[in-house]
Amino acid sequence: MSQAPANPAPQAVQQLAAAQDGEAQNQPQPAAAAQVPAADQAQDAPQQQPRAQANEIQTLKAEVEALKQSNAAQDVETALTLLRQQITRPPALFDSHATMAALELLIDSCRANGDQRLTRYNTILKQIRSMVGHPSLQNVFLKLVGSKEEVEVSREIQKALKHSHQPQAPLPRDLYWQKGVGLHR
Repeated sequence: MSQAPANPAPQAVQQLAAAQDGEAQNQPQPAAAAQVPAADQAQDAPQQQPRAQANEIQTLKAEVEALKQSNAAQDVETALTLLRQQITRPPALFDSHATMAALELLIDSCRANGDQRLTRYNTILKQIRSMVGHPSLQNVFLKLVGSKEEVEVSREIQKALKHSHQPQAPLPRDLYWQKGVGLHR
């Protein structure tokens, strides 16, 4: 068996390198290599590159912060929507404990996102906590947390119900006796 020499002849290596250089010269150069900056521009390029990267980083940071803020606003609005859905249920389906939990979720979301409405919702929770079993809790919640439209509609309904439940004037005593309603028969 013949073995290949450990070191090829230096002349053969030089011939191979020369052949490859010749092929490389015959091939067209890429456009990027043709646009080699001048010596003055080459010195400015390293200084401009970090500035451009710093500007890009600042732009990306600003975009990330904007996305975080919009996500935070969506979290608070989602919690508020959940609370309003609990409030606007029919009275037979209204669950005061679920509504209180939704209010606490809204407060937690405001606290986590630094929302300015935190103090208002916290005060509402403190004041309403003792009213959990009260029959008018839903109306109180609606007036405090409901949207403007919901509050206006609720107010109009309350006015209509208030006028329709006016106590009727008592019937005259003689009329009671005539209808057989009296105590003595």
